[in-house]
Parts: sequence; structure tokens; C-alpha cells
Amino acid sequence: MSKAIVLAVILALLHLYSTGEAEPLQRDPFKVPTDFSAAPATAGTVALAAGGEPEILGILVADGESLVNLNGTIIGLGEAADGYLLVEVGEEHAVFQHEDEFITLSLYPDEDDEANDQ
Repeated sequence: MSKAIVLAVILALLHLYSTGEAEPLQRDPFKVPTDFSAAPATAGTVALAAGGEPEILGILVADGESLVNLNGTIIGLGEAADGYLLVEVGEEHAVFQHEDEFITLSLYPDEDDEANDQ
């Protein structure tokens, strides 16, 4: 009989604690966003981090709308960051025009260095 009372008390306590309602979600996590007004603008000329050497952190290849993450700044074809104008995008490299010269930067520069050492 005492086991039944203990079990009843435990069940009653569990019921008291479980009646709290969870907060409803503020938005549908599966809905595709349609308002991009909060997204930062990337058009025109933007500056790289102070004293930073140009380094590609990521590449998105898309017909005519390719993007490159150059030192944390997202730029598209025809846009410039700190004097580096993006003129071509490949799957693992990007070509920039800086002053009068063209510079090809690799997404994986360490692998390129190892290949050149062999």
C-alpha cells in the first residue's frame, strides 16, 4: 500500500511540473525568408580589414552572380574591396585586378604551395 501512495505522489508532482506551457515559436523555422532588407549591402567599393592581406575565405559560383568572400567581405563580379576589383570567379580561385596587374587568389593557397614544393 505504501508503494501505491509513493507512486501517486510522484505522479502528482510530475503532473504539476509538466503543466507549464512552452513558449510558442515567433516564426516558422521552415519558411523561406522573403524580407532581405536587413541584409548588408555589398554593392560598390568596400574596404578590407586594416592591414589585411587579401585572402579568399569562400566562393559561390553562379552564372553571372558569383560571389567571393574576400577577408570577410562579400563581393560580386565587378565590385571591389580595398582596391581589388573582382574580374573572374572559378570553383577554387578568383582573379582580381589591383592597380595595373591581375592577381589570381586560390581558395586553398596552402595546397597550392605544397604542390609547388614537390
